[in-house]
Amino acid sequence: MPPFYIYEHPALDFSWMRERCAAFDQLRRQAYNERLGEVAMTELLKRAPQRTWRPSEARLFFVPVWEFTSFTIGPCNGTSHLGRMARAAAALRASPHFGADPDAPGTPSQAARSADAPRRPPGFDHLVLSTACIEGGLRAAARHAPLEPEPDPQP
Repeated sequence: MPPFYIYEHPALDFSWMRERCAAFDQLRRQAYNERLGEVAMTELLKRAPQRTWRPSEARLFFVPVWEFTSFTIGPCNGTSHLGRMARAAAALRASPHFGADPDAPGTPSQAARSADAPRRPPGFDHLVLSTACIEGGLRAAARHAPLEPEPDPQP
């Protein structure tokens, strides 16, 4: 696994839900608790030796948005799933790492690429885990849409 950075921005780290949402404990006891893999994976990645605390050293960025957990829990602590995802999307777009050109000279990804490798779009080196499938009649792609990079404006 390459060196990776974990976002700790409050809008991107949903781990607060474990302590502040009563529905989290209920979810943990339900049949769908196996879908809490995104929670377990976050905890494993936080302890992984490949984790770096310096974004400039990272080749991968982990976004600890617990999409299934958030969607399933719904309203909590004055927030909603859609509101949490909207704040996460805004925080990602504001991050200098999410929209950064992965091919800029001196970036770790540029140094590791071969000259003939295709150019990656911004945000391609970001990882969001979700253990959900079709929840509430929505596929994961529809639920993740707010987190996708905005398209480049046409010249």
